[in-house]
Amino acid sequence: MMWQFKTSTGGTHYSNISLVSNPEDTEFMVSKNLSGMLEYSTPTTSFSATPKLAVRRYSDRSLDTTDLGANFTASHSTETFRFSLTNNAQRDTSFSSEINTTGYIDTKKNRKSDMYSPSVTYIIDEISTVSLNHSYTDVDYVDGVAEGLFDYQYTSSSISYTRLTEILGTTSLTYTNITQEIDLQQSTYETKILQFGLSNDFSETINYSASIGIRRYENYIGYADFRTSDTGWVMDMAAAKQFQRLSVKTNLSREVIPGGGGYMILQDLIRMDCNYKLSPQFTGNFSGSALKNTRETTTGDLNRYYGSAELRLKYSFEPSWNLSLSFKHRKNHSEQGVAGKDNIITFGLSYSGQKRQFKSSGQDTDF
Repeated sequence: MMWQFKTSTGGTHYSNISLVSNPEDTEFMVSKNLSGMLEYSTPTTSFSATPKLAVRRYSDRSLDTTDLGANFTASHSTETFRFSLTNNAQRDTSFSSEINTTGYIDTKKNRKSDMYSPSVTYIIDEISTVSLNHSYTDVDYVDGVAEGLFDYQYTSSSISYTRLTEILGTTSLTYTNITQEIDLQQSTYETKILQFGLSNDFSETINYSASIGIRRYENYIGYADFRTSDTGWVMDMAAAKQFQRLSVKTNLSREVIPGGGGYMILQDLIRMDCNYKLSPQFTGNFSGSALKNTRETTTGDLNRYYGSAELRLKYSFEPSWNLSLSFKHRKNHSEQGVAGKDNIITFGLSYSGQKRQFKSSGQDTDF
């Protein structure tokens, strides 16, 4: 059995933490993060648990948060089957949960999210498998309705056939049915997706994955007694290249995701991450992303745009300690009339302990 411990602390200055049009004050935040990992594995069975704690204290004490999270995964394999079960539990706030979806971050609201996901894979032969996956997520907001945040239930079920080929690499065909239900609004959003995908390693330093599919959605907005249906497309493309000192990752996607605003979201996303090894101790990082979120209303589609760009320097000393300094610019715009931008400066100190193994003698071994 293996275990690991990580911790970090730091400070962050925000020029406009809520991304509103007319910010009143800047904010300074001090954070403390703790996380752990417990892992057990045999040739056929594995289990892992990763608890997390994040404490954030702001100059405006009404913004203070204490986020909790835990992820549990268990799996078992036989000659012809693989079984797995995942549980993810989060206790956080709208500050972190809504930034990439609804954008409702001008007021802090506590959120509880629980996800359960069983799956089974049948191994047909050495190059082919069939997988069945199901996930159920329940999200609750504390007093969220006043800010336009609604409790919802989200389910996703899929069946996928995967085959390894000599020319294309790994190919897959997947059918997925996803549903979001908002009880308070008596609304239901359902989408069916048929998607073809492939992935391959061109070499030891280049790899890619791509999938594209068609979707059919049927929405019912209960409080307005409004029904609509249509077809569209989804995609997900990713590529990575490793140079001697530079690594680059890119991603372009269109997907359907749940939103806390009482609706499902069609999200278009483009993202790039670059890491450059300046020296054995210094690493530079650039990450940038832009997204467009579209939601359907009784009067037409509404779009929200959000983008961010971040530069980060990290200095490593000793095997487990790191110092970091970063600057991030982010911008938000909604067709509902909400717009704002924010400049963020963060400095931090982190410690990542080595993996250790429990031994019957009571002593631990480093890895």
